[in-house]
Amino acid sequence: TESELLVINQPITDIDRIFNYAVDEAWLMDQWRAARDRYLHYLLTRRGSDKQDKRTNTVKAYRTALKQFFDGIYDSHGLQLTPRVRPWEVTASFVDDWQAFLSQAGKPVYERQANGSRLEIGRTGLAAGSINQKLAAVQGFYDYVQHKYDLSYQPMLHDQFLEADPPLLWLTETKRHVTIW
Repeated sequence: TESELLVINQPITDIDRIFNYAVDEAWLMDQWRAARDRYLHYLLTRRGSDKQDKRTNTVKAYRTALKQFFDGIYDSHGLQLTPRVRPWEVTASFVDDWQAFLSQAGKPVYERQANGSRLEIGRTGLAAGSINQKLAAVQGFYDYVQHKYDLSYQPMLHDQFLEADPPLLWLTETKRHVTIW
């Protein structure tokens, strides 16, 4: 329509509006969530790990880390302390900022109230081992997406993402699958 043409012909000052107009971002987010779920399942079922309980605990910790990384960290009052990020927009500086936040204020400190509830009264930094585990979860996820996760190529569905600027899907060497990273 004419209004759609006006959006395309405007100078790109509001990149999110232009980006959201160009591709179906909801579908793309669904693919990233599916990749996350398959990654966690892969961790739970991979061969070579002899302790089922350790794998279950690792998957639980990694699930929490990925949720905090992509959805942001909130305090007990519902205030967002770290930003939400789309998986395809992650940069090294975002990871550095997230790591710095975890080391300074990543863990809530609670005080027990008279009625038995807990109230967050402050925040303290996480231990180095906890931070490293969260970073390992994120790195492992991106490694998995890059090397082990792909989708069968469907031109009518995937071409909008292959042709986006910048591209959001890539054809594999065989041209029969696409990757999201």
